[in-house]
Amino acid sequence: MKTPPEPILSCYLAVLQQALVYGRAFALEGRPHQQIADLLDAVHVIPELLTEWERCDERGLFRFLEEYDRKYAIAENDFSLTKVFQSSYGNRTYPPPPQ
Repeated sequence: MKTPPEPILSCYLAVLQQALVYGRAFALEGRPHQQIADLLDAVHVIPELLTEWERCDERGLFRFLEEYDRKYAIAENDFSLTKVFQSSYGNRTYPPPPQ
């Protein structure tokens, strides 16, 4: 069982935690079911892949976050999965450019 290196591990744990908090809030606010389903769909593979990092497609995993954001993080203050990741990652760019 291989896990991702830091800070990637902490970034994805932060994303998962915030997605759960916002998902609960969205449900209580009466947001559309589709938005809540899309949010959970974007993060549902994170726990599995964090424990099997060697089989993870890092770019593909990050694309799930980007797809949610393209659909729902329209305004500056909208909840954004990639912003949660980036704020945990610091000043570096993620995902790294292809080599």
